[in-house]
Amino acid sequence: MKNFFKTKTEIGSSFCDTRSLLRPSGMLQIIQDIAVDHARALGIDSPSLIKRDEAFWIISRVKVNIFETPHQDEEIDVKTWPQEPEGFRCNRHTRFTKDGNIVLASVSEWILVDCNTHKLRRADTVSYPFEMEHVTEFAVEEPYSRLRDDFTPEEFVETRTVRSSFIDVARHTNNCVYPTLLLDTFSVAELETMDFTGFEIVYQREALEGEKISIYRRKIEDGWFFSIRKEDGATAILAKFSL
Repeated sequence: MKNFFKTKTEIGSSFCDTRSLLRPSGMLQIIQDIAVDHARALGIDSPSLIKRDEAFWIISRVKVNIFETPHQDEEIDVKTWPQEPEGFRCNRHTRFTKDGNIVLASVSEWILVDCNTHKLRRADTVSYPFEMEHVTEFAVEEPYSRLRDDFTPEEFVETRTVRSSFIDVARHTNNCVYPTLLLDTFSVAELETMDFTGFEIVYQREALEGEKISIYRRKIEDGWFFSIRKEDGATAILAKFSL
């Protein structure tokens, strides 16, 4: 049983911005898709777990370090591997390389949710292959950041409505939609001056179809800090984009 998964991907134009650079949302799509491909090969993708164990995966947080942003039409080697689960948390590392050089590295925290109760499930309550020899290497060495929603009313930017196109199989806003919502608060001219060195997103609450969500933004020393809040004031996500 393979404890890692490797593939090649060509950066398509639909994943790129006005400078033909891979968008953060495109990075997350590739990271998420290769994770699903590997989980399917291991027999622990969400459809299999739903059928067998009445549980499914969601991402609770992701951290991405960008060393060189891939360009449109470039061919990138992608490798992903999970660390051995610890309780409710399963960290998965992913690395993008080009000509043998690392251009992007990420770690994402995946958790299991019960189909019926929607409560968290430990990995040892489902058919996770613990007998697999897990890769001990880290793509991202540093820990996740501690982000706190202390935004003031003066930092409010805009309100958006969650549309049907945002919604995935779990019937909430897909993880990959959030970078677009956040970066849409800037103009094209502003974004063309920004070269992100990384970003981190913490997913705290579901944003559901039809909900109005409020976006807050703050300039910080090394980039931008964001919050998205639900109508009841609860934090949906926190994010930091580093420059």
